[in-house]
Amino acid sequence: ARSEDRFRRLFEQIPAACFTFDRGGIVHQWNAQCRRLYGLSPAEAAGRSLHEIAIPPGRREESLAWVSRVFAGESLSNLEWEVPARGTTGSWWVLASLYPFRSAHGAVELGISVGVDITGQVAARRALAESEERFRTVVEDANVIVVEIGPDGRLQLFNRAAEQASGWLAEEVLGKDYVSLFIPPERQERERAAFREVLAGRETRGRGSRTLPALLV
Repeated sequence: ARSEDRFRRLFEQIPAACFTFDRGGIVHQWNAQCRRLYGLSPAEAAGRSLHEIAIPPGRREESLAWVSRVFAGESLSNLEWEVPARGTTGSWWVLASLYPFRSAHGAVELGISVGVDITGQVAARRALAESEERFRTVVEDANVIVVEIGPDGRLQLFNRAAEQASGWLAEEVLGKDYVSLFIPPERQERERAAFREVLAGRETRGRGSRTLPALLV
C-alpha cells in the first residue's frame, strides 16, 4: 500500500500529461497535467477508452496497434497527434511516448503514456514550411540565376533561370559538387579556396569564378 501511494504521488507530480491504460486501452490513472491537456478530470477519464478521449478518431487503428506493441514489451516515442479542444474551438498538438509498466515478475501490467503540449512548435514548423515554400516560389519565378550551395560545396537549389542558362536540369545537378560540374579543371583549386574564404566570412571579390552566381549558405 505504501509503494502504491508513493507511485500515485510521483505520478501526480510529473510535469507532463501521464496516464496508464490496460491491454484493452482502458484508462486507469490520469494525472493533473492530463486534465489541462485533454480537458477531462481523473473521474471523467478513468474507465474510458484512450482511443475515445485522447486519440483523434482518424488515428484509432494506429493507436490500437500502439497498445498492442506496448503490451508486447515495446516502448514507442515521438508520437504526435492533434486533440480537439473540449468546449471551445481549436485544437492542441501532443507529443507522446508510450512505455510498458512491468510487474516485479517482468510481465507487462499496464501501459504508460507521457505527453506534452507541442502546439506552439507545430505552429512554428508550419509557419517555417510556408515561408520556405513562398521563398522557393519566388526563387523559381525569378528572372535571375539563383543557386544555393551547402557548406560541403554541393548544390541544394537550382532555379529555372539557372537551368535555362546552364542547360542542366535541377534534378541532374542537385546534391552534386558545383566546382566539379561548372568550373574548368585548371581553376577548380582556386575556386575551392575562394569558397572556403566565403564560408569563413571573408571578402572574395574578383578571386573566385563568376561562372555560377550563387547564394551561399
